[in-house]
Amino acid sequence: MRDDKDARKRLLSLLDRQLFGPIMRTRREDLESKKDKHRFDDAKAKVQEERQRYHDNCPTAQDIKETFLRDLESRTSTALNENLRSLGLPTYWDIRDEFLSLCETYQVKDAPQRG
Repeated sequence: MRDDKDARKRLLSLLDRQLFGPIMRTRREDLESKKDKHRFDDAKAKVQEERQRYHDNCPTAQDIKETFLRDLESRTSTALNENLRSLGLPTYWDIRDEFLSLCETYQVKDAPQRG
């Protein structure tokens, strides 16, 4: 159980450091166009919700991995990732390899298939 807590902590730390943090630290004033500012406001609000979801609703490392993999592929997340990329901000896609490598290091298994 201790290993899972450590893995969970490290996965959340990676997400905070490489994805959520840089976006949350970006200032609206750093963007030039009104359109970019509006898109940034939407993206930042969504990223804050996503961060809370990972921290509050993913009690295990396996839950975090399952959620991350789902977020890589969902239509909603694809739109968010495209928006973030167009603003020059990090995306789920950008940290995918590092995230999966960390999962491998901590032997975080895939969720059992449902059905």
